[in-house]
Amino acid sequence: MSSTRVLLLIDLYPPFIGGAETHAAHLAEALVARGLELTVLTRQFQPELPAEEQPREGLRILRLPDPPGGTRWAKYSIIPAFLKELRARKDEYDLLYVCGFRVLGWPICGLAKQLNTPVLLREEVLGELSGAFIWEQPGRGERAALKMLFRPLVQIRNRRLKKRAHFLSISSAVEEEFLEAGVPKERIRSIANGIDTNKFKPADPEKRGELRRELSLPQGELLFIYTGKLNQGKGLQLLLQVWKRWVAEGQPGHLLLVGAGGGQWLSCEQELKDFVEQEQLKERVTFAGYQQQVLPFLQCADVFVFASEAESFGLAPLEANACGLPAVSTDAGALAETVPDMEAGLSVPTGDADAFYQGMKRLAEDAELRVELGRKASERVRRLYGFDAIAEQHLQAFAALTEAR
Repeated sequence: MSSTRVLLLIDLYPPFIGGAETHAAHLAEALVARGLELTVLTRQFQPELPAEEQPREGLRILRLPDPPGGTRWAKYSIIPAFLKELRARKDEYDLLYVCGFRVLGWPICGLAKQLNTPVLLREEVLGELSGAFIWEQPGRGERAALKMLFRPLVQIRNRRLKKRAHFLSISSAVEEEFLEAGVPKERIRSIANGIDTNKFKPADPEKRGELRRELSLPQGELLFIYTGKLNQGKGLQLLLQVWKRWVAEGQPGHLLLVGAGGGQWLSCEQELKDFVEQEQLKERVTFAGYQQQVLPFLQCADVFVFASEAESFGLAPLEANACGLPAVSTDAGALAETVPDMEAGLSVPTGDADAFYQGMKRLAEDAELRVELGRKASERVRRLYGFDAIAEQHLQAFAALTEAR
């Protein structure tokens, strides 16, 4: 039983669906199951969501309503409300765990100094500490003017963060960014993302057939699947270009895209749908839309496809791996580490459409390789990323930081 009381801050939390948000919810459940007292502080983002709920003993979720002004700027305009809430509840937590610190890092570290509370900053997206998230925008490359304008401000911010916070690295790519930014090695704790391997697991052939019928998906066809946001930076335009060639050359199979743009400014959902319409691919592509549960889609598919351009970890392909699917994935960011070639599927150079096509073709033509890689991938996820081990590592980190204070 842990005596540490943790307050987890995150911009959005389920039922909002995203990799970081879903992981935070799974992690919260695993931590509370081990005796941690955890409060989640997040944005309400939908007025019908309860302002406060306690889904299980030890876990409390607090949601603050978004200020007026639109969803794009809500993460900034809500900062004063976050700080007010943290001050009011200062006797209710021993440690602040910030999941995604692009916006919250600076003000939270300032408050933490006043309250003498340890802070653990977790990077969810590559570039949060370096500032590259500002000037290296998906689909646009590096924007020199933005870099020149904001880099000095990022350096000022980072001086506060490095002085007052500890950092959690979810992959070697993130740790390298921390070290290059000057974070002392002793202030970095490395803990990978976790996968709920009790939930994400392979289905038997009979169950796979049932799921395809229930989901109205093609029977007897090779099913390629992507799950995640339909946003810029996920390589989805490249994936559809590859699929256009796939269909033109008479290759078998069907492409399933599970997710949506969610009205976010990075959304490319409509662009993708327009492309499918214009290129007459509707018979070979299914947009499943926003889904709270991606598991049944993964369990009835054959190959996971992930053409992302930058990843700090890559949760979606590991969920697919856990379900026994080999992945064709780029090597962007941490993906070369989390989805290694011939262990979790086939790894191809980022942005290389021909290499991606050839990877898909290789798996399509070799059923034995698909099965073998899927088996190895599932076993690997269970061994390295199960929540039992990940939650225990978090508890040890929390205890060490609070004891040090």
